[in-house]
Amino acid sequence: GKLSNLDELDMADTNFTGTIPTEIMSITSLTSLMLGGSYITRPFPDGFFKLTNLQHLEILTLALRGEIPSELRFLTNLEYLRLEANLEGDLPSGILNLPKLHSVWISSNPYLRINTADIFWPNKTNWKNITIEMTEAYGSIPPSVGTLTDLRELVFLQTTSIRGIIPSEI
Repeated sequence: GKLSNLDELDMADTNFTGTIPTEIMSITSLTSLMLGGSYITRPFPDGFFKLTNLQHLEILTLALRGEIPSELRFLTNLEYLRLEANLEGDLPSGILNLPKLHSVWISSNPYLRINTADIFWPNKTNWKNITIEMTEAYGSIPPSVGTLTDLRELVFLQTTSIRGIIPSEI
C-alpha cells in the first residue's frame, strides 16, 4: 500500500463488515492496530505475523468465531494485547510469554481456554496488567505472582475455573 509510514491504525467501534484486507499486513511500520466492530468476521488475515513492529494490538468484535493463530508469537515487540472477540480453542502457548508483553486484557471469549501456566511463566516478570474475564481460564495462581513487583492489576472474572488457594504472596 501507499501508507508505508503509518504508525497507528484505529478501526475500532466501526460498522465495517467482512474481513480485514490483507493489504494492511504490508504496512510493516504499524506499531498500533485496533480492529473492531460488530461485523468483522476474520480479524487475523494471512500475513498477520509480518507486523513485527506492532506494540499495541486490540481485536474487538463479537461476530467472530475462530481460533487465535499461533503465529502471533512472532510479534516479539508486542507490549499490549486486548482480545475481546468471541474467540475459541486454546490460547496458543508462547503468546503470553512474549518478551515485551506487559499488559493483557482478554474478555468476552467464552469458548477460549487459557492455562494460567501460560500467563505465569517463571521468567515472565514484567507484567503490569492481567485481566481475564468471561473467558475460560483454568489452573491456579502460583506463589511466584508475589514476585511481580510491577503488577498493578490482576483480574479473573466470570466463567473462569481457577483452582487452589489464593497465594499469601499476593
